[in-house]
Amino acid sequence: FSDEELERLLASYKRVTADRLQATHFYEVVEYEMGWTNLLLRKQLFKAFDLEGHGDITFTEFCEGYSTMLRGTVPELLEFAWRVYHVQGDPNLLSLTDMYTILRLALAGLEEVRRTQGNVAGGITEETRFPERSARQLLEAIFGDRQTPLSKQDFGRVVLQHRKLVDCIIPGFELIPQDPLHRAAEAGETEE
Repeated sequence: FSDEELERLLASYKRVTADRLQATHFYEVVEYEMGWTNLLLRKQLFKAFDLEGHGDITFTEFCEGYSTMLRGTVPELLEFAWRVYHVQGDPNLLSLTDMYTILRLALAGLEEVRRTQGNVAGGITEETRFPERSARQLLEAIFGDRQTPLSKQDFGRVVLQHRKLVDCIIPGFELIPQDPLHRAAEAGETEE
């Protein structure tokens, strides 16, 4: 991050805590910065940021989480997305129910952001006015009648083929501007 970006991250972090971000503080930051109000979605995002799994987020983890979301490599984004989508159950398998729940909530959260920031907010162009229908249709198009959970490897392949599954969980973070070259490289329009 640039010095200015780090200052903005630190200011956001210090706005709610001087030490470690507890879950409730992180939820405030996410609601303020992203506009997401759904508690489960904010809990899953907290889990993705809490890399050490100790129940709070250090400033380093906070910066690493933002860095992954905004400028992460493909493997980093896949791991981040797995942590957001995996709600419960076997830590090595992801149920389609969890995928539907998080996708639906992320699309609804993106719609909240778009209502306040305009249609350009977020990295996905998927119709978000009807998140339940959009989530169901997308997952049916990808999986058909499949009922079995996904392994991390299966999940990675699916996400690489259907970028919408990641873009909807990385909407309008206004704290750090998205690097346009990185976005173009991730979209396959140029090489990093």
